[in-house]
Amino acid sequence: MSNFDNPASDRRRHPRYSVEIGNLVGFSYDGDNYEGVISDISFGGMCIRATEALPVIEDSFTLMHGVAGPLQVRQSWCKGSAMGIEFNHAKDSDLARSLRCVQILLNGESDGTSDSDNP
Repeated sequence: MSNFDNPASDRRRHPRYSVEIGNLVGFSYDGDNYEGVISDISFGGMCIRATEALPVIEDSFTLMHGVAGPLQVRQSWCKGSAMGIEFNHAKDSDLARSLRCVQILLNGESDGTSDSDNP
């Protein structure tokens, strides 16, 4: 059984943090568009839940987040309407963008700035 079939076999390297409902992400694959909600996030990746079955994806792909922007990711597992995502840090800019996404979600930011950024 592969990780695509069994999310419990995930070898977690980073603690997971729950995020509030409303953190939508989207992606296109094989001509179809998908949308889901981030249910938890870590510095290594996230879990996405959707209302429809999600495809198994072998290659890296771009996940769109409304505030953080495009994220280069890889699917680590997929089961029905849920999938695990690993951030793909091929370039320094990919690492910076994924860390910014984690920061945005954990701080509850909606417009790309935190309350401490506004006097």
